Amino acid sequence: TLSNGFGDSKTIGLTVLDQYGDELDETAYDLDAFVTKPSDFDNGGFVTYTDTDITISTIDKDEIDAGTYTVKVEVSDADSTKVAYVTVSVKKPEATVSYYAIETDKTSYDLKVKSTDTEEKVEIRVFGYDKKGVKVKEVTGEVDITLSNQPDDDGLFEFAPEISGSSIDLVKVDDVGVRVVSGDSIDTRVLDNAVVKAPLGTYRLVAENKINGTAVRSTTFKVVDSQLKPVLSIDDYSSEENDPVEAILDCITVRYDGRKATKDDIIIPDHVDFYQATSYSVRVKKVLYKQNITGLGDLYHEVKVDQTFRYDQ
Repeated sequence: TLSNGFGDSKTIGLTVLDQYGDELDETAYDLDAFVTKPSDFDNGGFVTYTDTDITISTIDKDEIDAGTYTVKVEVSDADSTKVAYVTVSVKKPEATVSYYAIETDKTSYDLKVKSTDTEEKVEIRVFGYDKKGVKVKEVTGEVDITLSNQPDDDGLFEFAPEISGSSIDLVKVDDVGVRVVSGDSIDTRVLDNAVVKAPLGTYRLVAENKINGTAVRSTTFKVVDSQLKPVLSIDDYSSEENDPVEAILDCITVRYDGRKATKDDIIIPDHVDFYQATSYSVRVKKVLYKQNITGLGDLYHEVKVDQTFRYDQ
């Protein structure tokens, strides 16, 4: 539902799957979206689109008449065309604001990154609504909004997101320090340009003040991650290598999206969080798989091993 009391809009994310349920790259198809009902509708600004989303906008006050509209979405390649329909209700609001509410552009955010999609952020807006729940206006600069609670950022490649202006970045690049044991000392190995993500879970946004004595309703959003995970296989439980790290690499194979990782792709910091060696065996908790995301940085996947290997010391 959209309001024609101002330039209201809604963006709908688009995911196209092949016959196996795998997501298609946007270069693999063509997209078209247009209004089919009412049949005589003619306003090109009402529906706009990219390869990955569709935006429906009432453009300006009273620009689009109140009513029900049907938007047809066509996705096609050289062999076939698939069709979906979106029903849009445009309503005219009453003049009086009954309540205010915080809104985000989506209710769920996926932290999956790839070379053609290297960011994910929350866009925050505040609207005034009439007594029937129709937006009357957008409010800017009148409300202080904070994150009242959020999941713990205790993962090695996690960070605590913050509100900046009217948005929250959920993915960024940073230098991450990994503890490394060297003899009797503990040093830090810095992983440059590491992709770090916000913790998964539910976040709440709350207003710290009222607008003209009227409270502003809070909202929540979820953060998920559908990033493909590496797959580990154990090739052997013993190695003739006399270095524990080389022995680990000799005994395991890591694959990502069917591709076998090279030794350079696997990072094993010399610390008990990852492995601990004795005279003839090494207990491995986890390793890191490094995936380069073009245009962003290196995404480090933690790969659970939880095995003991013998080696020739």
